[in-house]
Order: sequence, then structure tokens, then C-alpha cells
Amino acid sequence: HTHTHTHETMANASLHVSVASVALVVGLLCVNIGAVAVLQSVQMPVMAEGPCTDDAICTTHHDPEIIRKDWETLFQWVRPFDETLKNPCWRVTGQHDGITLQNEKLCLPKVFIIGVAKCGTTDLYARLVQHPDVVKPCRKEPHWLTRHRDGQGIDYLRCFGAKELHNKPASITLEASASTFWDRGLRMKTGEVNPRVQSALVPEMLHLLNPGVKLMLTIRDPVARAWSNYKWDCPKNSCSAADFHRQVVAQIDWFYSCRRRLATIQCLYDPALRPRHSPRIALGVYVEYLLVWWRYFGADQLFVTRLEWMRTHQRQIFADAFEFLDVPDPGNTWFDDVTEQQKKIPKRHQELVNFEPNEKTMRLLHEFYAPFNARLERELKLRGYTHTALTPPGSNTCWLKLPPAD
Repeated sequence: HTHTHTHETMANASLHVSVASVALVVGLLCVNIGAVAVLQSVQMPVMAEGPCTDDAICTTHHDPEIIRKDWETLFQWVRPFDETLKNPCWRVTGQHDGITLQNEKLCLPKVFIIGVAKCGTTDLYARLVQHPDVVKPCRKEPHWLTRHRDGQGIDYLRCFGAKELHNKPASITLEASASTFWDRGLRMKTGEVNPRVQSALVPEMLHLLNPGVKLMLTIRDPVARAWSNYKWDCPKNSCSAADFHRQVVAQIDWFYSCRRRLATIQCLYDPALRPRHSPRIALGVYVEYLLVWWRYFGADQLFVTRLEWMRTHQRQIFADAFEFLDVPDPGNTWFDDVTEQQKKIPKRHQELVNFEPNEKTMRLLHEFYAPFNARLERELKLRGYTHTALTPPGSNTCWLKLPPAD
């Protein structure tokens, strides 16, 4: 086994990191793009990191046969892909688990929108499935690769419009389960722990299943993501700024407590350790999850954008997306029509919450995410991403600013 989880010196040292020092790192980062992050000088928790003790998380490459066995209900139906089709499809004849197939057409998604929840995955999906060369699956988020794996793999494979894909060789299909990015898949849809715990994480399994898969990830300011997640999950008329603050404090305390004992990525991936309720601040530590995905997929296979850029640079972002997916750009008229349709979708009550979070809460979140955001920017640049977390197309915006100090 090859261990690839590396840690920076600051993360390994047992020392206190003040927000002033974080401001220096982020400030220098933003000076290069024409802005300076302003952070209040407040003492932050200990930034020590414990060891990684979970083989599935810590180890880069596992025995492929063990992975296939753990995901047997899927792999048993997969055959070599039909090279005349753009999307991974095949025909299969066989019998497994009492199911008999006779020359049945099956497909996998060519594209996975892997996350992140509350970062615009629904809007991205809704636009892409209206493209004339994209076949809409039976549902947007099957979550089969993660939490719903207690069902039959054949049901998942039948979701992707095999007949239409075979009739349109240049077309592709996709799925958009937002849990794919961060969920380890240890729990079934019943809520019980899956008795067949996989030996590897979803990114490694996907690479084994289809090395040529295309992945799309949309992120946003993690502070705004946490607030949106809280509003989305809380029951009607029961949300409050005070409750949001309590949840944020509790989850930040959980994170640092766990990190003193175990590696950061283990705290984030293990559902026995990670809080499952809103606002799920762990999901905003994007860089740690991305470092796992980058073990198996490079920038040519993993498209990263931001919800903010999809709002302010919408046309260019989707032009980039079409190029990434290798499908024709349908043109401005098509895009404008789709945009108008999206505006007509009614909002849920959670999106209409009429109070704002406390500035103190938002400052806590900004301070928590600042070092992860800085590392995310560095890692994106190292991998040659054109639009990084801080730099949208043609902009010099820095999104790591805190609210003004009281």
C-alpha cells in the first residue's frame, strides 16, 4: 500500500495559530489578485493533526478485486464499453441474484456532478439535461454509490436511458448525487450501517469502474454554504440565528476535538465521527475532499466552478462546461430560454427565511475556513485550473473577507 496523505508543517506542529497569522497568508494571496482579506486578530484553536488510522482513507491504491467484491452488485453487470458510443454503454446477457438479462442494454453516466450540496448542483444539472446531446436520467440524485447501495446495482444501471443513448451515439448522460463528493457510503437508506463496508472510497471505485469518467464540482463561499444548508434543513418556523450559532459552535468544537486525535480527512469522511445534522460545516472543507479525488483524477477530468461564478459569469462558465463535456455549445438563444425557465421555479420555504445570522457566527465560520480556503487556492493553481477559487473569469475578487469588526 502506498500512503499519500501528506501534511504541511503547520498542520503537523502542535502550536496555536492566530487569525492574524492566517490573515497574513490570505492577505498575501489576495494581494496578488488585487484585494486584501481583513481578519480580526483573535486566538484560534490548536491546529495539530492526529494520525490517519483508516486504511480505506489513508491508502491510495487497494486491490482491485477487493473493490469489485465490495461493489459486486454493480460490477457483476458491467461489461467492456461499446466504443461506437460516446457514453459508456454495453449489452449484457447473464444471471445474478435471481435476475436474468438477455442482451440488455445498460449504461453508466459519462458525467457525475459530484457536489457540493447547496452550491448550485440542481441548477447545473437542470441546464445540462436540457442540452440536445444530454439524455436525462430517471432521477437526478440516486445516491446509489453512497448511501443507497443496499439496492440492486442493476436498478442503478437501468436509470440512464440506454435505449436512447444507443440510438444517439454522440449523446451522453449524467447523474448529480451531491453526496458523491463527501459521503463514504457506510449507511444504507434505512439509516443502518452497511454491513458490507467498502475497502476503498468512492473516487477510487469510480476510477476502477470507468477511468475516463468526467466529474463536475461546484462550490461556493463555505460560510454561505453552511448558512444555506441550515436554512434548507430546518423545519418551517423553527430556524433562528441563535440556534444556527449554537450548531456552528458545536460543530467547530467537534472538528478540532476530532483533529487532535485523527487526521483531518478521517474526521471528515467517517460518518461515525462527522455530525450528520445541519449546517454540516465539514462539507465546506473542500480542499481535503478534493485532495482525495485528485489522487485519481486530474484537472482534465475534474471540472471545478463556483456558484458565485455561475451567477455573475453564467454564459462563460457554461461555455467552459460544454467544452469540458465535449458537446456542442447550443448558442445564446438556447441558453437564454433555459435561463428564463429556471427563473420560474418556485422557492421552498427554507429559501425564504427572513432573518440574518449573527455577525459573530459568520466571523467564526470565516476564521474556521480561512486556512482551508487558502490551501484550496494554492492546490487549484498547482493543477492548472484557469478559474480558481478566488479568481473568476476576468475578476480580481477575493471572497475571504470577514464582516467588519465590531
